[in-house]
Amino acid sequence: MSKQTLHDLWALTKPRIVYLNVFMTALGLWLAPGETSWVVMVLALLGCALAVASANALNMYFERDFDRLMARTKKRPLP
Repeated sequence: MSKQTLHDLWALTKPRIVYLNVFMTALGLWLAPGETSWVVMVLALLGCALAVASANALNMYFERDFDRLMARTKKRPLP
């Protein structure tokens, strides 16, 4: 796999949005009452990251035709 392909796949996940969602999930786990094990926290954060990343990639796939037309989004990997 080329470096450009890996970069495009990474861009499809929108890492800044994933980071924000994982951060908010971690904050929610920290504020939740009671004890939470580290295993549950790690799995929750990993699951959140994977769910958000896949949703972002699907969104870019479904909107690729519209993204091609807008100046702000025409440089995304799929258009």
